[in-house]
Amino acid sequence: MVVDHAYDWWLNEASHVTRLAGVTEFLGTLAAPLFLYLAGVGLALSAQRSAQARRPRRAVVYRLLWRGGELVLSGYGLNLLIFFAGGNVADLFAVDILQTIGVCIWFAIPLLWASEWVAAAAALFVVILGQTAGQWELPSWVAAYLTGTKGIGYFPVALWLPYCYVGLAAGKRIGRGSRPMITISVAGLLALLATPLTNATWGYRHPRPLFLLFSLAVTFWSTAALWLWTEHLARIGPIMRALRDMGATSLILYVFHHLVGYRVFWLLGWVRGRSSRGEYGVFDPVGATVCLFALLGLMVLAARLWPQRRAKEAS
Repeated sequence: MVVDHAYDWWLNEASHVTRLAGVTEFLGTLAAPLFLYLAGVGLALSAQRSAQARRPRRAVVYRLLWRGGELVLSGYGLNLLIFFAGGNVADLFAVDILQTIGVCIWFAIPLLWASEWVAAAAALFVVILGQTAGQWELPSWVAAYLTGTKGIGYFPVALWLPYCYVGLAAGKRIGRGSRPMITISVAGLLALLATPLTNATWGYRHPRPLFLLFSLAVTFWSTAALWLWTEHLARIGPIMRALRDMGATSLILYVFHHLVGYRVFWLLGWVRGRSSRGEYGVFDPVGATVCLFALLGLMVLAARLWPQRRAKEAS
């Protein structure tokens, strides 16, 4: 996500037709699926811990309703803080990834105590249902969230919710501990084998079924590879500690990289907007790469310092 955003925001117009821009844009398409998948995995593991601790289900539901609402409000706050430039009022109400994750958390609550197979079946049902979303007649503010047909809806819930449900099923399998990575690896293989049978033009809008299958294959195999690495191969060195810290402060870093990489650069005149709107930055690939490593360094530092500050405040 950070790499994709950085080159998208910072590269000048001529550099946007280079192979580097194409590769980073492709990698960036995998970010949102991973976010929603990991949200589902986290919900499943959290529900399992709550059950082991014998927390009341009502308390779990209330906590997740609150967490989803926090993400929705954070998304709108980010729109105002980062993207508002005076005349683009519509951008204030855009449904971006934080709002979508928040709503998907709400939709996942009824499946928290269902089996992994029910969650997987729900994902398949929503995939099929989502392909009809362009025909739904809904009020504008609902359509922006569910179908993306009105307003600015970058991540319509009807199309992105399956990733959360798949993550929920995977998290339930991981929580049970019965050789979960074999199941997840096989699921990745089946998803990949199904891609040649899928027409690239099928579907209402992104993510279409072909991309859904491909991105799930990548996601499943990434899950298995990281599991193998962390459980059996890795030693906790500086890189693993940095990744762990960044994962634990992901929401803060999400805001941070927007604040620095977009808003500060915009104030300096280095960013003019988004390339999808024909608004480009001022850097060539070398300059953008230097800025990217500087931003990543700041993010690693922020991930290390933020928990320490919170710990001091708590004490």
